[in-house]
Amino acid sequence: MGLEEKTKEQFLKPGIVKEIQGVTIPAFPDHSSEIKEYRKEAKKENLQLPFVNQDKALLQLARTLSTSYPYAVLIGESGIGKSMVLDYVVKVLTGKVSLDEVEKVIPEAAPLLKKVKENTSRFEHRKYLSVPNLQDPFNVNTIAYTEPEELEEDINTALSFCNEVGNMLKHYTRFNQDDIRVVMKEEDFRKAIRSKIHSTYIDILEQLYKNMKLEKKKDSMESEPVALLYFEMPEKLFGDRKKIKTRVEIIGEERARKGKAKTASQKRLRQEYGLVMYKKEIMQEASDMMIELLYKVSTTDIHHKPKNEKERIVKEELEDYMENVAGPIYSQCIKGKIRNQQLLLAKLLPKVRSYHGERRISGNTIGEIIDALDDFKKEYTSVARHEQLKSWMESVVDYFKSERKVIEDNLVEMLKFDERENVRLRSELRKKRQEEALKRLADKLLGKDEKKQKPTPEPKPKENPLERRYWSDFKVPHGNARIDVGRVLTVFEQGYEFPTRKGVTWTKLGDFDAETLFGQFNTIEDDDDINDDARIPPHHTIMRLGPFFKSGLVIFNDSFKKFIKAITSDYTDNQGMKEQFLEYLQTGVLTVINGDISYRFDAPKIIIGCDNEDPFEITDGTIFVRDEVGFRGRIKSISVPDLATNNKEARKGSIRVLYEALEKYVKNSIGTGKPGDAITVTDQAASMLLQRTMMSERLLSLEYRQFSTKIEELCAYAMSKGVKAITPELLREHIKDQIPPYFFYYVDREQEFDGYFSLPKSQPGHVHGLSVFHNAPAEIGKIKSYFKPGIEDNNHNTKHFELIDIESQMTDETAIKGYELAKDLVTKIIAGAQGKGKLVLAGRDWQIKTHFDGNYEGIGGPSASLAIAMSMVSALADEPVYRNRFVTGTIEPSSFKVGEIGGTYYKGLIPMRIKELLDTKGEDEDAYFLFPATNMKDLTRDVIFDPFGLEQKVVCLPITTFQQAYHLLTCGPRISIDDFKNAQKKGEEKLEQTLQKIYEKFNGCKD
Repeated sequence: MGLEEKTKEQFLKPGIVKEIQGVTIPAFPDHSSEIKEYRKEAKKENLQLPFVNQDKALLQLARTLSTSYPYAVLIGESGIGKSMVLDYVVKVLTGKVSLDEVEKVIPEAAPLLKKVKENTSRFEHRKYLSVPNLQDPFNVNTIAYTEPEELEEDINTALSFCNEVGNMLKHYTRFNQDDIRVVMKEEDFRKAIRSKIHSTYIDILEQLYKNMKLEKKKDSMESEPVALLYFEMPEKLFGDRKKIKTRVEIIGEERARKGKAKTASQKRLRQEYGLVMYKKEIMQEASDMMIELLYKVSTTDIHHKPKNEKERIVKEELEDYMENVAGPIYSQCIKGKIRNQQLLLAKLLPKVRSYHGERRISGNTIGEIIDALDDFKKEYTSVARHEQLKSWMESVVDYFKSERKVIEDNLVEMLKFDERENVRLRSELRKKRQEEALKRLADKLLGKDEKKQKPTPEPKPKENPLERRYWSDFKVPHGNARIDVGRVLTVFEQGYEFPTRKGVTWTKLGDFDAETLFGQFNTIEDDDDINDDARIPPHHTIMRLGPFFKSGLVIFNDSFKKFIKAITSDYTDNQGMKEQFLEYLQTGVLTVINGDISYRFDAPKIIIGCDNEDPFEITDGTIFVRDEVGFRGRIKSISVPDLATNNKEARKGSIRVLYEALEKYVKNSIGTGKPGDAITVTDQAASMLLQRTMMSERLLSLEYRQFSTKIEELCAYAMSKGVKAITPELLREHIKDQIPPYFFYYVDREQEFDGYFSLPKSQPGHVHGLSVFHNAPAEIGKIKSYFKPGIEDNNHNTKHFELIDIESQMTDETAIKGYELAKDLVTKIIAGAQGKGKLVLAGRDWQIKTHFDGNYEGIGGPSASLAIAMSMVSALADEPVYRNRFVTGTIEPSSFKVGEIGGTYYKGLIPMRIKELLDTKGEDEDAYFLFPATNMKDLTRDVIFDPFGLEQKVVCLPITTFQQAYHLLTCGPRISIDDFKNAQKKGEEKLEQTLQKIYEKFNGCKD
């Protein structure tokens, strides 16, 4: 081998240099043999998962769901199989995929999913029984049921318990009025006993009047026998009440008995009614009524007074009544001033007014009521099915045990109400009797012959007015009002219909707010204008439950972040939905707050979802980021990888996706099912497509949705070309057709005007960047920078950096961003020279002007920042950059590193086109393409399909730092292997020399 040939071997040849900092990047191997092996195995029937290479994600999900906190979210890139994993778990849990099939394809997950399925079946809470919370009315008790029979039984049990308790409390005074013991002050007791004595006395006289049947006499009522009553009290008033002696005296009786009766009615008194024989019966009835009076008195105690003291007071009041009320009336009767029973009653009625007095209910009476409630509780808790229902019935009894004052206040109010009604009804009856008597007297005086008149039949009364009662309600404080205990103590059933089949059901949720997620609720109105009857007990304010309660398995498909954001945003409007849901995740009990009322649902569920990004990191605007730590701690985040280890098993999954996409296209687009209509793919083309899924020698991409879409696109392209086989040639042709026909328009126009070729081989400050826009011609970004020292400015306000295109409005904001990154880097380099103590920038005038020559629309994007920075530094150091260098990359000023860009392959086509044009001009000049090393995987994968022969025409050099690029752009017309391998070291040395040059230039600037 000659010297010239050896010299040539020292320089880099066209192709991608697959070495980065001493590490060689291997090429993607051909996998045609694996393709053939897969096609042979595909003929065999075997069970397989509907997704590929995500077995670990499924296993991790199954483990999470089998724990005490079965809440999980799958997070990962779009199109890697998250939704398919989720759907598969749903099908297993709902019985659409058997556990035997799971056992065959992923044995470790089968027992876990079996356990999850059993748990989820128990989570099927479809119906809720709402019962009142007497201790805290604004917190409603809801009891969940899964079995309709159990719910039916407990509804009947709860209703029976409510009826027993409610009816006893509502009607206790009606059926136990005589047994209710009350306590009064002495003054109130005296007033009340006077009222009772007077009322009893009037009742007895009315009964005597009725027994004597004097009210039915049709002759003169001016002079009739008048009955009076006297009592003789035993020594022990509340001892043997049968010893009470009653004396009845009838004024006019002696005259009738001795035949001295003057009036006709007095004569008939003896002849027709035998008053003497009737007297014993009258006295017995009067005694019974008096005994009843004393019995009522016996149930009333005087506050801080013994029993014998009460007896003394009663005797005093009886004697006082007989002396001061009955006595004067008797005298008037003897004197003939009162001639009939009707006038007697008229005189007595207004003597003493009705008085009920302030009273308290005895502790013994309240104790009897609570004992009765306890008996109800024991009876119904013994038959209740749900433990929570038993606890509720116990809480009802406990409430009345602790709130004895509620019982006492209601009984006192009800007794007063009943007594007022008794007085009112008796008054109505007396008024009616008086009206009837006066009518008869008027008819007599007018001489009407009643015998000739046809009596008008009166309708028979349906009930005795004295027996008619308008019982008051027993009311309890509940919500914002006092409500009838009968309305409060009721139950309310709410929920969805029970499933017709046994097993797990699932609900897929999409839109989220307080109403659609949890349901609709009415709030109790706190309005004084609303009466008690219009108020609704809190447990009855459920209108309907939302979809969250519909099943035991809740799915958020690709929308979990939307759900988290919905229940955490607008905190005030959502009334603490975040806290409600966090409590639920921790306890399994969901508290739904609506207005002032909270509903607690025992609703354990399995919650799973997926999202393309972290759902617990919510960004508002561009600065503030809220991290939902509470949810992150309770909902398991399962990271679904978008990369897998590049091994044979993983590649087998990608091959499977490829062939399934082919079948899907044939089925959906062709649909004939005939073998001749199928689209095939050659083994070599399949291997090339498989290589597209490889990110590196060790990593395989799992973005299978994108991969499937690409296969279907190729199938459609093949059909449009009239072929039914996807070959390597078809793949390259498809890539070429995707590039716009005007892609090289600006590059070719440079040749026409000889613009590129008129440039010197090298020139300081002149750097070639690359611009590629979607569906637009590619451009050579010719960037020029000039250093101007010593600019006069007395105020030292020189603008040191200037992008001319900004002032001429020939660029856009993206170019400005790249320019700013470059300016920051150059400023740091200049500061490096100053840091050595050789240079003082203050008070010096200088300027670097930059211009995008010929790029009338500017250079877009930060990927031009490396080329711009290189142009500025080249101008500062007067270091020429060779025109056959083309560079792209995003500079990081703080670290001097070169960052990732987009469209690497398409940018590489620009120097390839330049190389072709150079060859046509007869110039043997190499073309060098400098690109970020982080884009190596993109470029090496894209050149597999390269229809233009990029690797045969351009030397593609991966770079990682500004120093490497600086050396490779300025090291000579051709780059040697040694230059590339030592680019970092040589670039650092050259940058050090540049700092010295910058110092010398600035040293010449005017102070």
